[in-house]
Amino acid sequence: MDVRTFLAIASLMLVASNASAKAPARTTSSGAREHWAEHSVKVTLDPSLASMGPHAMDEVRAAFGAWLEGDAALPQFVFEIGTTRAAAAKDGVSRVLATHDVAPGHEKDVAYTVSWANVDTGAILESDIVFNLAYAFGDVAKGCSQSWDTRSVATHEMGHFLGLAEDMADDTTTMWFRTDPCDAHKATLSTTDVAAIESVYVTSTKPVAAHCSLAAPNAPASGGLWVFGAIAALYIRRKRSS
Repeated sequence: MDVRTFLAIASLMLVASNASAKAPARTTSSGAREHWAEHSVKVTLDPSLASMGPHAMDEVRAAFGAWLEGDAALPQFVFEIGTTRAAAAKDGVSRVLATHDVAPGHEKDVAYTVSWANVDTGAILESDIVFNLAYAFGDVAKGCSQSWDTRSVATHEMGHFLGLAEDMADDTTTMWFRTDPCDAHKATLSTTDVAAIESVYVTSTKPVAAHCSLAAPNAPASGGLWVFGAIAALYIRRKRSS
């Protein structure tokens, strides 16, 4: 079977948007709903995550787990600890990594997710989550100092990884299109997030999902790629000074 692939990237920026819609499922350029067709998906945790702090890998696992607690028919995720640092690339491995060497146009992104899907069926073939080491990450419950909460950022990215776009209407949700340094609320799913993911992964014997990405402030769109920018980007609002 000839498999045509669809690449998507989305960004978390320090820019406002006028769009308004609750987090919908994403589709490929042919209109197919993106999804993980497998019942089990292996995710490699790159050793570069240690650069974000000693507990970063645990926080990423917890982010995946937050989405698995509901009733949606999600695939099971099997984690593997990588032994060699790697880059985001279409290489048959879905991985979570941290790097200073981000993709062109994403230098100001806090994080972003790159996914490849079958254009005709929407089935996800591979997805990579990238944290930008230009930013400080940590557990803000233990002290913030303008750092980004690892679990909150990872949980939002996992929502994109599973197929959700931005929630442009409800600021209490994980998928709300804005966030601030020191903001940890996205680590806990709201009832709206749960309903959104259940609308994508309907209870069945064949789970459905998709990809998206979390980019950082003022990251421009890259030519030749479908970029969730003005259409479906997660934007960051600078923390208001008191």
